[in-house]
Amino acid sequence: MRMIKMIIEFLRAFSLIFFAEMGDKSQLLAMTFATKYKIRNVLIGITIGIFFNHLIAVVLGAYIITVIPIENISIFAGIIFILFGLFSLQVT
Repeated sequence: MRMIKMIIEFLRAFSLIFFAEMGDKSQLLAMTFATKYKIRNVLIGITIGIFFNHLIAVVLGAYIITVIPIENISIFAGIIFILFGLFSLQVT
């Protein structure tokens, strides 16, 4: 039963990331590639590429939280986010 819940959570995380990221990078890539290649081939290629990119992200994320406590990851991510914001303010 626990394994089924883990698989469901894995698939949920994967699908949410997959569809959330579909619009930003893919749109630019699709417009660029569509000027040279058939639209069908472009969409198939982008979908396959995003699928494997997000699959790797979910698998690595699932592995990392088994090695590093989620609290430490959250603190680190928060610090990096703040530093990036400060850097962005400084650059502009």
